[in-house]
Amino acid sequence: ANYLKSYLEGKGARVIMTRTSDSELSTTLSTDLSMRADIANNNNADLFISIHANGSTDPNANGVETFYPGNHDTSLSLSLANNITSSLSTRHSMKPRANLVGNFAVLNQTEMIAVLTEIGFMSNSTDYSKMDSEADRQALAYSIYLGIRKFWWGV
Repeated sequence: ANYLKSYLEGKGARVIMTRTSDSELSTTLSTDLSMRADIANNNNADLFISIHANGSTDPNANGVETFYPGNHDTSLSLSLANNITSSLSTRHSMKPRANLVGNFAVLNQTEMIAVLTEIGFMSNSTDYSKMDSEADRQALAYSIYLGIRKFWWGV
């Protein structure tokens, strides 16, 4: 997320992070997630991007996927999701999974174009090998940036 922030700021975007470390905003999960959505809503954000690494009990589950809200900005959020997934899967030779409506608090409670992207499966050795170093994470962030850039700026 910090790499993505730098890339977006380099393009002139103002980026507001809901957190800058692997920490919680609240000890209660539902409150934590609501607080993240509130940060975006209270700052009138244009986009909400949530970045995650997936996991599964099936070690063969793999690929990138991006979720979008079903209750607002569906077509725009889906377009952003498609751009991000396409960039990630193409640039890193990862399976593009279907982008789906996600029933996640950070998507349902935000009031702007919003996505939650899963950059691969940590439980899959091939996917994990593409995110296990700083250089890999920087490259993945750049791919997310390219998806956002294509969606927002058309380039």
